[in-house]
Amino acid sequence: MSFVLAVFHMIVFVVILMRNTVAAAFHDGCWFMKSLFVFAGFIVSMWIPVEFFLGYSVFARWVSAIFLVY
Repeated sequence: MSFVLAVFHMIVFVVILMRNTVAAAFHDGCWFMKSLFVFAGFIVSMWIPVEFFLGYSVFARWVSAIFLVY
């Protein structure tokens, strides 16, 4: 769940960086599409090998510690 939500928020962040009407519409709307993306991401992540998530957990632990210090 953490990985899928991190990817989702990074995609939303990149879209919002454009700062135009499309970014505003995507940020305020498109709830069905965003919900579908997250749900599909949860399903697809079941086929990602466990070794990837072992590495991701170390990465997430370090990034979260840096974020908390920041």
